[in-house]
Amino acid sequence: MCITQLRLLFYMGAMNSVLESLTDGDLNTVSLYSSIFGVLQLLCLMTTPVIGQIMDWKLKECDDAEEQKKLSSKYPSSQFGSLTGMQSLVSAVFALLQQPLFLAMMGPLGGDPFWVNIGLLALSMLGFLLPFYLIYYRRTLQKEQEEREENAKIYIKINGTDIPEAYV
Repeated sequence: MCITQLRLLFYMGAMNSVLESLTDGDLNTVSLYSSIFGVLQLLCLMTTPVIGQIMDWKLKECDDAEEQKKLSSKYPSSQFGSLTGMQSLVSAVFALLQQPLFLAMMGPLGGDPFWVNIGLLALSMLGFLLPFYLIYYRRTLQKEQEEREENAKIYIKINGTDIPEAYV
């Protein structure tokens, strides 16, 4: 998510410089394309409430109390603010990389964003490794659990509960 935000910020911040280099400094063409980009962003802001209403309408059709109960137990509402704040902090730290990327593009790369985009694309592709890591981690946990079950010895029930509190 942070790399995606960084790519978006870099694209918007470096767009005028890239357009200038592509049009050999023709400011009228740069202005035209910048205006088109601005209008498209404005249209996105206008259509967002409609898209939100459609999504809410579709989500209400899938209203299942048991599913909501599962989600609320996994993600308690008391932690929502903390998680949102943490995500905003990490995104802001990654957004600080926009300036060095822009300086690298304008300096050693001569205004060509190709290698910056390749680097950001490679970092974005690392996100696709997460499912493989989770599969590996799950298998590791399963092996550890199987070893614990095989090596389990008689346990003593303390206080008459079914919870194994001590291994002998």
